[in-house]
Amino acid sequence: MLSTTKTYDNSRTSESIYSKSPGKLQEFIYSSISWDKLADTGEEEIRVFVSFSANENGVVDSVKVLRGQNPDYNLEAIRVVKLIPEWDVFYRHGKHQRTSWMVPVIFSSYNRKKYRK
Repeated sequence: MLSTTKTYDNSRTSESIYSKSPGKLQEFIYSSISWDKLADTGEEEIRVFVSFSANENGVVDSVKVLRGQNPDYNLEAIRVVKLIPEWDVFYRHGKHQRTSWMVPVIFSSYNRKKYRK
């Protein structure tokens, strides 16, 4: 016999266009980089792996470098990831569930030429 049934409101769960389409996220990140403020990497690729999560409004508010190589590039990767306009919001049992995501930000001559404004 069931004594009580709980109902949870998870209707505030939402999915971002940037998580649905990795191409849109990549384009947003690389188009937002201030390429002119960074030294040219030449043939070298500098990869910065960033972990991030969003609050209950989908605002990216927690960003940290998991693996980086150069302080200037690390800071730029953090800056552009914080600029993501909206991110996924998950609710479970009616409570916000913070979920961590990881994204590599690759600083290369190819990306500089393709996305530089």
